Amino acid sequence: MPNPTNFRNRIGTFSITPDFLDQALHLEDSPYHAIMNQCVIMKCEFNYPHFRFDYVAASHLFDEVPDGVVPPKYTWEIRENGDAVPVRRLHE
Repeated sequence: MPNPTNFRNRIGTFSITPDFLDQALHLEDSPYHAIMNQCVIMKCEFNYPHFRFDYVAASHLFDEVPDGVVPPKYTWEIRENGDAVPVRRLHE
């Protein structure tokens, strides 16, 4: 397991739909909170054509990215125990 205090070069991107966000914010132990507890948001933009929030974040769970390389895209897997685990996407 990577060191949770070392975020250097552990950058990734992911997206969340407004519907997911709206449903999740009403729950105390929501998948949204599980995701946000695992990362530091560096940038968030609303992508109007795709109707989603696009995030750039740092997380000790993301793979290290060399300087100057585009950060990889991730999806999040929510486990039965409520933990959020990033899954690196190989294709867009």
